[in-house]
Amino acid sequence: MNLIRVIFLAAIAALPVTAGDDPFAGTWKLDASKSKVPSSVQAVTAVRIETGSAGVRLMEQRTTNTGQKYELAVSVECSGKIYGVIGSPEFESVKCWPADSRAIQFEFSQGGAAVEWQHLEVSKNGATLKISSSVKSGTGKQTSFAAAYNRE
Repeated sequence: MNLIRVIFLAAIAALPVTAGDDPFAGTWKLDASKSKVPSSVQAVTAVRIETGSAGVRLMEQRTTNTGQKYELAVSVECSGKIYGVIGSPEFESVKCWPADSRAIQFEFSQGGAAVEWQHLEVSKNGATLKISSSVKSGTGKQTSFAAAYNRE
């Protein structure tokens, strides 16, 4: 009986770490009451993050300043390398790097220049995601704000 228990525990220990173990993985919905997002910038109403051995897949439900709704979907390794963005009216490239075990940085570019920065940080209890953003307009004006998201 003890041998079976040891084999069972060894098998459990050998299982790969799943996305469920990653604090970022999951679907996050905007908590407007805890967010300070100016109307002059695009709204991100929901975020889905998938993680795995290939890196991070970030999907954001967005509405542009002109009211156009779309899903921004990027797949990157968080190593600081630049990756192309397909199907976005606002960005053509993105890079990502870890800030610490609960935070990731993203930099989005258009026309070879950075136009948006995001700092994603998961709370210690894993229930909320804070996205601190800084957006540069076409005129060069930079706007910073923060949005809070609850795990679904």
